[in-house]
Amino acid sequence: MKYFLLYIAIWWLMSADRVVAENEILTVGTAIEIDGNASVGLHLSNVEDVVGLQFDLQFDQTRVDLDSIDFCGNSVEEEGDATSTGGVLKVCRRLPAPNDDFVRVLAVDPSLSGLPPGILGSLNFKTIEGATGVVALTPAECSFLAVDKWGSEVASASESFKSGHIALADSSAYAPSPSEIVRIDLTGPSTFAPAPFVAEHRISNFLVTLANRPEEVELSLPGETVPLQVFLSKFDAGDGFVERLDCSGELVPDPRAEVAKSFSWAGEGSGVAMHVTSERGVVMGEVIANGRAFKVFGNEEDGLTLSEIAPSPPAWGSSLSASVPADGFKESYAISPNIEFLRHNLPELSLTLPNIGEVVATRSHFEDQNGDWLWEGHLPGRFESIVITGSGSKIYATIVTEAQNFVVTPGATGHSLSVPSEPYAGCGVELNSQPEAPGFIEGEATGGQSTGGGSASIDVAFLASNQACDLILSQSCDALEQQSGGAQIISDQLQLFAQARLNTTNFALNESQVDAELNLIYADRLDYDDSGNTFDDLVWLQGDLFVQALRDQLGADLVTMTIGSGAGFSGYANIPRGIQLGDSSFAAFSVNIYSNQIGQNIDVHEFGHNLGGEHNPEESPANPGDPPGQVSYPYAFGHYSDATSGGAFTTVMTANWPLWCGGGSPPCTQPLLYSNADIVCAQCNGFPAGIPNVRENAKAFVLTAPVIAAYRDRPEIIFASSFEQ
Repeated sequence: MKYFLLYIAIWWLMSADRVVAENEILTVGTAIEIDGNASVGLHLSNVEDVVGLQFDLQFDQTRVDLDSIDFCGNSVEEEGDATSTGGVLKVCRRLPAPNDDFVRVLAVDPSLSGLPPGILGSLNFKTIEGATGVVALTPAECSFLAVDKWGSEVASASESFKSGHIALADSSAYAPSPSEIVRIDLTGPSTFAPAPFVAEHRISNFLVTLANRPEEVELSLPGETVPLQVFLSKFDAGDGFVERLDCSGELVPDPRAEVAKSFSWAGEGSGVAMHVTSERGVVMGEVIANGRAFKVFGNEEDGLTLSEIAPSPPAWGSSLSASVPADGFKESYAISPNIEFLRHNLPELSLTLPNIGEVVATRSHFEDQNGDWLWEGHLPGRFESIVITGSGSKIYATIVTEAQNFVVTPGATGHSLSVPSEPYAGCGVELNSQPEAPGFIEGEATGGQSTGGGSASIDVAFLASNQACDLILSQSCDALEQQSGGAQIISDQLQLFAQARLNTTNFALNESQVDAELNLIYADRLDYDDSGNTFDDLVWLQGDLFVQALRDQLGADLVTMTIGSGAGFSGYANIPRGIQLGDSSFAAFSVNIYSNQIGQNIDVHEFGHNLGGEHNPEESPANPGDPPGQVSYPYAFGHYSDATSGGAFTTVMTANWPLWCGGGSPPCTQPLLYSNADIVCAQCNGFPAGIPNVRENAKAFVLTAPVIAAYRDRPEIIFASSFEQ
């Protein structure tokens, strides 16, 4: 019966309403060790009419024998044992690891009339032979629980209890021994190293060491004469970690050996950086030290390997085949990307480019995108750039140099490195971009009420017409769809293409210091045939009832469609010029011709229009300083500098670039950059990339992006895996 009442009381403790204690409830006494024994009294004032009480005391296991503790004659065991003294049920037990340095005390009055004030009991224990100093005894505030006779939980506070201590035989100040230096040795025996590695080493499993979250490690690497100090900068704990009861909120490894650990440890030091991730025993990581790069991989069962990466390995072969004709491109070369190099998050890549030769790209960013991957970097010029998106054995790459753009695309039989017919989006007369289509078809206002400012994630739905699908897949999508698994191949390829295009725009936003990103939520083929005119395609897209319903169902803020070809301009997009005046969520559509999209980054330009950006003032119906409704913000214009000014360049939103660049030498340059007067563009001969409060697309985007991100509310789709899909 007493066990039943005890369990009922515990349940009551956990489910009661909460009030805040205003008075001291518990006092932990003091003790002096005598011949290796000590006893600490626990005193209850109970001015709060407490009927149930639980608290945890932490002991220093190096000086107290926790297995010797008893509570009023009750030995501490794993499960504990309830005793009854004066009608009060009491239990005391040592908690399991990783909290095995805590003793939990629970006292309950079964009559629910209130625990009697006075001595609750005593904790009797033995000390470790030779231990010295003073041991503090402080209840853990975060696990302190009490319930009053009205059924309300009495919330813990520092005023709820008074701590005690134990004075050991030698009560001089206790000086803990200095913690041992955490060392990790990665200098195992060398083995054969396949490309792109120059050396491999079988190394000891150091996961247990890192899982304990060391603040500093001393790292030994092959070829380094002295160990390197690495200091923790970020630690993320996942499966296999449990919370400590020390109120720090810190997660520590579950001591059960059979529980696989998932965690990420990242740190850096002078000339060294290390990042290691363990996902249920599967390990991936990298170490950069004094200009050398290493990969760590393997699993707990088969062991770990440290591999040194060859400096600047080639992204593809060092020589190019003869150029072959390709629609929309003046040159195209068959290449074989070194996928194993590219997917390894290398710090540098060597690129062989037509008419330029070999250049080295330095990584600026790498991320895993649900199994696919993104590698971003810069060429020797600060705004000469490369964006690579990969999945499996396929990649897309956009390369922007001072002299020329390049694009890498996958095909049915391999990859191509191509040179566009015209280099830059929205600049050539024949490849110009119309800022908006008249006759907007307004959708129901479902968002767009954010006040703007701050970071923003804009959800994008990507559609491909029938003709665009054939071009992206380099074969007939209709024929492929009839084959076994063909539909999945189409879906995967369109997903990769769409992600690659959004990655390129996100790169431009980041380079322009705009804290916003486009987030791909949908990519699929649309059963639609190109009209032959890009303007008509945009009018159809924004007015089609199926597309509108799909957008609402997905919660897409923006909708973009790739087409195969079309007369007129290479891209059309809506501009939300009235974004400050009310709902502009109808102005959310864009259309791009495939070859101009990958060759001239026309979609980066058109997404700029969707974000409220205008062309340079000479090519826009709006003017700097115009009021809302005529322009999103009075400075939302593209920028250029002509050859006579000494720096011939344009930003992404400049149109008709041969006219405004003046045809000077060097040729007009257009980095992946929206106008921003705060950026001095090295590729622009040191000139600012904008004019303050006159030509600053980026300044406008910072304000419009959060509004656009609120155009639609995305429904949450949660699967059994608990991951949002």
